[in-house]
Parts: sequence; C-alpha cells; structure tokens
Amino acid sequence: MGEIALRSLRGQWRALLGWVVATVALVAVVLAFWPSISGDSALSDSFSDLPPAVQAASGIADLGTPAGYLQGQIFSTLGPLILISFGVGRGARAIAGEEDAGTMDLLLATPVRRSRVVAEKAAAMLAGLLLLGLCTWLTLVIVAPIADADLSASNMLAATVSLVGAGALYGGIALGLSAATGHRALSLGISAGLAGAAFIYTSVAPYADSLADHQDLSPMQWTYGYEPLMHGLDWGKLALLIGFGVLFAVAGAVRFDHRDVRA
Repeated sequence: MGEIALRSLRGQWRALLGWVVATVALVAVVLAFWPSISGDSALSDSFSDLPPAVQAASGIADLGTPAGYLQGQIFSTLGPLILISFGVGRGARAIAGEEDAGTMDLLLATPVRRSRVVAEKAAAMLAGLLLLGLCTWLTLVIVAPIADADLSASNMLAATVSLVGAGALYGGIALGLSAATGHRALSLGISAGLAGAAFIYTSVAPYADSLADHQDLSPMQWTYGYEPLMHGLDWGKLALLIGFGVLFAVAGAVRFDHRDVRA
C-alpha cells in the first residue's frame, strides 16, 4: 500500500475505530436477543403471519431459525447499512473532501499521477471495509455459540464477504463521482440514493409481476437476495459487486485527470 493510502488511513484511524466498536456492539446486541426470540413461539408465529412482502421488506422472514433471524436482522438490514454507509462516506470524501479542505492541490503539486491518487484512496477505503467485515465476522463466530445460534462459520464468512462487496460497489460509485465532480455532497447523495433504490427494488420485485423476472438487476440481490448465509458465497455475484465498483472508480479517475481541481 502506497504512502497516500497509508496517510489516509492514519488520518482516519479514530473514526475507523469508532465504526469498528459500533459495529461489533450492534452485532453482539442483535445476537444477544436470539435466545429470547427462539424461545418465544408466539412472537415467531406473529411475524410469520405478516404478508410475505412485509416480511421481505423488513427482513424478518424465518424469524424462528438462527439463519433466518441473522439473515433478517443483520445480513439484509443492519449489515448492508453499516458497510454501504462506510463505503459511501469514505468514497465521497476521498477526493472532494481534500478539495474542500484545500489540500488536494498541495498533493498534486508533488510528482504523483492523479490516477495513483484515486487508486490509493480506493485502497484505503477497501482496507477499512475489510477491517469492518473481519470484525463483524469475528463477532459472529465468537458470540453466536454463546447465544446458542448454531451456524456455519464459513457461511457467516460468505455473507460477510458479500456485505464487503456491497460496500465496495457503492463506495466505488461515491469515489468515482467524488473524483469526477469534486463535490462531496453530490457524490454522497447520488450513491446513497442508488443504494436505497436497490434495497426497495429487491424488497418489492418478488411481489410485482412486471419486476419478478428481473430481480437480478438489483445489487442488493447480488449482496443478500440469494441468502449466502444459507447457501454459501456466489462468486459470480461478488465479482459483479466489486467489478462495477472498480469500473466507477476508474471512470472517475479518467475524469479527474482532465478537470481543474478547486484550490
């Protein structure tokens, strides 16, 4: 990892530590509720009586099994929110944030190519995503047996890797927009809006005849729609997430090479 990426990580280590602590705490709290949920058949039945569309949109389908509970409470709701929020925030700040602070022109005054700046900013963002994903998985592996949630460590890893892929996709979109436009708020708003639209599409598509045959168009379907916690990792869908993230970042780097940087 180059000096630019290391400098980015050093400058954000306090914020990254906060993300890690909050993520570990949230995942542990969700797991801690599982014993009370698993022993309450009336509660599970009440959720099961809800319309399938409501269950899918709120992530509470199959509440009575450990896999269904974690799929709904972490891997299709809380997990994507955390990893995508982190990726989008870091991506939007990567280039435009330095322009807002007036430090980008100083960096570019050194003999370094603009494409390298974007690449190393992307590497720093990905390093943060991998750290969050690792801490999430380790928390699951450690706390799940304590909470009597009998789940495969490899499947929990598969589901977590998918979340990291989603963070890389939307982080890549935000980074590409940040590099292309130099506007942090615009980059943040567009990438977050795309993530929200994908979530709604995945929730609604199975119950709309005109959309049911096109569920795989949604990145959320590539992330958790195929239930990697139950079925393992789909490498093709992971490749789509990371590939499109890289594509947007590269497009942003190309545009960054040809525009004026705000002082």
